[in-house]
Amino acid sequence: MTCEDFRNEIDNKADSRQAISPEDLPPQTRSHLDGCASCAQYLESVSTVDQILRNTQSVEIPSELYDTLLTIGYEQRPNSALASIRPMVIYILRILLPALALWIVALFMPAVTRVVVEMILMVFAMTLVFEKLGRRLVTDRV
Repeated sequence: MTCEDFRNEIDNKADSRQAISPEDLPPQTRSHLDGCASCAQYLESVSTVDQILRNTQSVEIPSELYDTLLTIGYEQRPNSALASIRPMVIYILRILLPALALWIVALFMPAVTRVVVEMILMVFAMTLVFEKLGRRLVTDRV
């Protein structure tokens, strides 16, 4: 078991509000814990935080304060459509303009060279588009 696997398992236990103690861990996790001081310290810190959170009392927020906080949050929130489109346009233009210049230069080259340059530019452009759209889909849904 790697340290990352160990920490993911401990985090999953903490997220599911299960008790976190070395005795409750599976044998493979416990054996990693015995051999890794970093993970032992991590388990101790997560257990301490878990214990503190279990001992805290829930505080009821007055409904007026809750409504006020929500209103403030909505008022200060930027227009998400405009805020997210501008950086994307700048990103595209920073890539598109040099590619366009290269393509214009390729127009004056022999046919074989021009085709190779155009194919490379198309592959490059499609890679960037799919990467940016994929990243955008993932981050907008988180």
